[in-house]
Amino acid sequence: MKTITIIASALLFLHLHVAGQGSALLLVKASNGSERTYYEGKIVKAVLVNGEVFKGVMSIVNDSCIALGQDTIRLSQVERFRIKSTANFISGGMIIGAGVLGTFIGINMITESAAAGGYAAFFGVLFGLPLATVGVMAAGAGLAVILAGKKYTRYKWQYSVTPVAQGP
Repeated sequence: MKTITIIASALLFLHLHVAGQGSALLLVKASNGSERTYYEGKIVKAVLVNGEVFKGVMSIVNDSCIALGQDTIRLSQVERFRIKSTANFISGGMIIGAGVLGTFIGINMITESAAAGGYAAFFGVLFGLPLATVGVMAAGAGLAVILAGKKYTRYKWQYSVTPVAQGP
């Protein structure tokens, strides 16, 4: 087990070292100057000013162009980016987990109270059905968070390409 842990850790750190080389898409928020950096290899959706939509794995062509799959686009033509991040997967997963838990508890309340019969069945359905319904809706919302990603529009963010410092 110790060997597996060491190998997995080494592969993780090697991946982070390799992923941090080359160039990256730098997004700077116009209002406060906060920065987001996205490295090559991310799945990106770009909507151009004329309405065309491109989606694919991002790679940097030069300081003013990026490639999404087989298509090359200029940063000056991009109206908005939609990029999925790790935070989307974490928060969406947590929301899905809470929704599944709520659904499970609601269904359990209904079935247990129905088995007891009488007033217990009435109150079990009265409280369990809304809990199960909200749980299903929360799980759907969590899935939507994962699938949507973060949107960066031109009027709020400035797009540029920046070189990433090479490792040691």
